[in-house]
Amino acid sequence: MTAISSIIMALQGLFGILNGTASLLSSSALQKNLDTLQIDSIPAIHAIALGSISIGYTPLPHKISDIPCQNRVFYINAAYRNDKHIMWLSVLGRGIALAVFLGHGGPWRDVAVFEAVCGGCIAGALVWEGRG
Repeated sequence: MTAISSIIMALQGLFGILNGTASLLSSSALQKNLDTLQIDSIPAIHAIALGSISIGYTPLPHKISDIPCQNRVFYINAAYRNDKHIMWLSVLGRGIALAVFLGHGGPWRDVAVFEAVCGGCIAGALVWEGRG
């Protein structure tokens, strides 16, 4: 049975890929992000989008469970491999993002809340699974 932490991590990775792709391909999604974050820099939104899509592209061994692999996206890879260490590192990264975005204030506080919720979900799932 797939661990709940892997499901949550995969959903977060998929959300990042979809959100990033939308910002790159859709002018309305791009404009919505510009308005939401109260910035006027299209390159800044593109940088955020590319980071969301490729968050830590990382090479893998040639095989995982005898399935030939190429590069996979960081969160999706961690979910697929049920890599608890990487999941905990993502919680740490989201905690750092929380502090940074709270410091910026304004519309970035919403981003901080999103980071806190995502990190909290992964941390909660990992702690829950560790009890068993």
